Amino acid sequence: MKVISSKKINIKESTVVTIGNFDGIHIGHKKLIDTLEKSIIDDIGSKVVLSFYPHPLEYIKGYKVKTILSQREKEKELLSLGMDYFIKYPFDENTMNMEAKDFFIEVIVDKLNCKTLVVGECFKFGKENKGDIYFLETMCSKYNIKLYVVENRLIDKVKVSSSNIRKLVMEHNFKEIEKRLNKKFYMCNKVIEGKKIGRTLGYRTANIKIRDDKIVPPNGVYYTYTTVCGKKYDSVTNIGITPTFENCNRSIETHIINFNKDIYGEEIKLEFNEFIRGEKKFKNVRELMDQIELDIQFVKNKLV
Repeated sequence: MKVISSKKINIKESTVVTIGNFDGIHIGHKKLIDTLEKSIIDDIGSKVVLSFYPHPLEYIKGYKVKTILSQREKEKELLSLGMDYFIKYPFDENTMNMEAKDFFIEVIVDKLNCKTLVVGECFKFGKENKGDIYFLETMCSKYNIKLYVVENRLIDKVKVSSSNIRKLVMEHNFKEIEKRLNKKFYMCNKVIEGKKIGRTLGYRTANIKIRDDKIVPPNGVYYTYTTVCGKKYDSVTNIGITPTFENCNRSIETHIINFNKDIYGEEIKLEFNEFIRGEKKFKNVRELMDQIELDIQFVKNKLV
């Protein structure tokens, strides 16, 4: 898959295109991609996902959007789904103020060489969001582009959306998240050296850096799966500042059950199963160690 992070796009071959932010690549996004796949006739057409970067809300509202998937995680998922191009189209003042007609002709037609376009039923684009489905029907007909409009995916009569999933992450409601993502909420990163507090307590932990661009569940202790070197283990993950000890920055540290290897520098994947408890400041180290043992036992009891 070719990743393009520029407005300088010049795809020569015919393409089938879907457009959206694809944060999380939830079941609604998967429906778009499935429709894109089914629209290809006789294997003609490269598969293109066009997204905007940074997230339009960051530019318009001026705050950092914490995404469900990091950019790297999103790229890996789109690659696994068989996409040929991932366009991270720069969202800036010019993009924001571009008329829908100009964007359609200059980007969708000229730069992407689009022959089939797949969008969600609520999709809008262009200045003041004037490029709605009715506009697309007219323009696609004019330029001989097949248009597929995909209905929203609903759960409990509510549209599946990235914003709703982000809300569920902050409520650590992982069962509902899994319904919407059709996978567990996860994060991937390389193991870094921490303060080795867990090791001094007799519980080795794998520490990963918190990404600036990715949403992180609230501070607390979680039942997780940790995949390392291709193998999945049950684990207990702590997110927080370890308040029993002073001057600790917020971190993510995971005790992998029945695992005792040195994995500094290895990339691990954390999948979140269940919230165990909130973060707590203990009176002393002994009380903390007792609680850690209870947390580990909580996970082991799930395995019986």
